[in-house]
Amino acid sequence: MFSAYTGSRLKENQDFWGEYWAAGPLTSMVDGFESNYRGELRERWLQFFSVFPASARLLDIGTGNGAIAMLAAEYSRSEQRDFELHGADLALIDPRRSLKEKAELVDSITFHSAAAAEDLPFEDRWFDGVSGQYALEYTRHKDALAELWRVLKPGGRACFVMHDHGSEVLRRGREQLRQIKLIEELKFYDAVDALIGQIGLMNEGRATAGNEEAEKRRHQVNEIAASLGAEASSSFSPESLRLAMGFGSRALEVLGPKGMASAREQTARGRKELAGARLRYEDLVRAAGPAGQSQAIVALAQKQGFVDLVLEPVKHDSNVLIGQQLTMLRPREG
Repeated sequence: MFSAYTGSRLKENQDFWGEYWAAGPLTSMVDGFESNYRGELRERWLQFFSVFPASARLLDIGTGNGAIAMLAAEYSRSEQRDFELHGADLALIDPRRSLKEKAELVDSITFHSAAAAEDLPFEDRWFDGVSGQYALEYTRHKDALAELWRVLKPGGRACFVMHDHGSEVLRRGREQLRQIKLIEELKFYDAVDALIGQIGLMNEGRATAGNEEAEKRRHQVNEIAASLGAEASSSFSPESLRLAMGFGSRALEVLGPKGMASAREQTARGRKELAGARLRYEDLVRAAGPAGQSQAIVALAQKQGFVDLVLEPVKHDSNVLIGQQLTMLRPREG
């Protein structure tokens, strides 16, 4: 989640991400990119973990449900290491509750909720390594880098995969925001709720079948649905449009057998999903920042004192840019 927020917006953001992780996803990736926690990107993380001694203490920031921390746990187990693993997130996370099927891995990690990367609850020089997958760019960069310097031991290493302004992940995120704004502008759920109300009145005998108002509402829903359907057909990533239309369709399907309350429950769920998706994609686009942000973070890290900084693109299937990987070292003293 985006830690630069303050006040009520920070609380709203924290609540949303807490609910999001409680639903059990391992990743915050834009739909269609969950596989990036496997393949080439997975190998990059395993390579990072391989440099640490058997008893290393490692921290994953912006951990969510612990996808990267669990990769470290898997590596530690398979390579007969004894890593001490910690995962910190500003959101209110509880992976033990949301990922019961992964209990063995989750139980090998100590999770810290409401822990901002800019104000970590750890002693100075405590960790051998720090990681973050789509995490560092969500922070107040200068403050977070200073805090990471504080908690890393001299000789400690850090690795972050960050969103890139020109990545496919961002292209898809912007497309989802465009779709969400269109759904809101067309007032799709308002139209569906109005139609539900008219059909409900007819079902209760308080309005006549085929009445003018019901036909007007039906025509309005059909027009909006046709517009959204056309957009979905032409989009390279129509997930938000399909999600919205799915909730609208289910609302009308359950109206007859279950009544207005059940139908409106579906539209309420759709509205909530849409609002949550908007917040998530807005966070993503805001965190990625303008072109050149990754290089600016490198400059801040150098100013903080980190050395051996390497910034390189991360690609999916060898040709699709999904972010930038930054590795760096807190130098030993003396």
